[in-house]
Amino acid sequence: MIRKFTLRNFKCYGKQGATFDLSRITFVYGNNSVGKSSFLEALKILDSAQRRRDLVVRSDAFKNGQMAAEDEWRMECSDLEGHVHNWVLASNTESKWILVDRDSRERITEPVYNPCVPSVEHIQAGDFKKKGVSEFEALADSMEGDDANVLTQEEVADINNMFKDLNVQYSCSTDGSLTDLDFDMPGLSADKVGTGIRGIYRYLKAIAKWKSGLLLLEEPEANVNESQLQALAQLLVRMALEKGKNDTNAQLVVECHSEHVLLELLGMVADRKLRAEDVSVIYVKKTKEGSVATTCQVREDGSLNKWPDEKGFFTARKRILFGEVEEP
Repeated sequence: MIRKFTLRNFKCYGKQGATFDLSRITFVYGNNSVGKSSFLEALKILDSAQRRRDLVVRSDAFKNGQMAAEDEWRMECSDLEGHVHNWVLASNTESKWILVDRDSRERITEPVYNPCVPSVEHIQAGDFKKKGVSEFEALADSMEGDDANVLTQEEVADINNMFKDLNVQYSCSTDGSLTDLDFDMPGLSADKVGTGIRGIYRYLKAIAKWKSGLLLLEEPEANVNESQLQALAQLLVRMALEKGKNDTNAQLVVECHSEHVLLELLGMVADRKLRAEDVSVIYVKKTKEGSVATTCQVREDGSLNKWPDEKGFFTARKRILFGEVEEP
């Protein structure tokens, strides 16, 4: 399981780097276009690097102009025992980016293995494939096999229980089809139901299939309404803790925008339903030198030691409730 992960020279992350402190359950917050999805993408590429031969990425995939000749993209992660594992992407004479050994600087052409990351599943936001993705982004995309929609009986049971937890009147079958319980309509393929249900189903299926390693979820709250947000937070915590009992490498990372979800997490810590050490809250923010990641420590009473955004949703709510006027 990854405890610390540092990114340097990658997209909006500059030379000074940004360090993410992860736990069993990690929630990443921040405004749009600050690098939250890029952080998740880097974790996915870390997994791709240990499964592909001759990893080569075109340098024009870095569109923000921060990458220069002889620069490196560095990833550093540490595990539960404190062992540090380093990964480097470096420029070669053809202006492409290749995986190299950190010490010898020799090109790595065989799949390599990082014990911090046995596997990664990345569920991106939205219900469609992005158009015109760069070669670098395409590398991070999940590749589904022919049996991607086939579910075991255990996975079906998990998904249907999660549907009930969210008060969603659907169920699924082992062939991946859905049943609308309200209208008694069985055998529906995922593309025959509404966008909201389709989105919820994608996340629940990924959670049910998740056995070990990193599960990365982008904006799972986007497809549920406000009345379901509390149940969603409880569901994510419960499933992450259950997976962690069976495998110490099971780790959940969620990119989120919901204040309700975060408040429910803090409430679970305050009620002793979730240990403070099992959850990490990270706030990503842009600076002139590149994006930085701030760990908001969760105290045992369920409070946060800081919230670094002066215009974030906590302070926005305070202004609405108490009529505070923002400085010009």
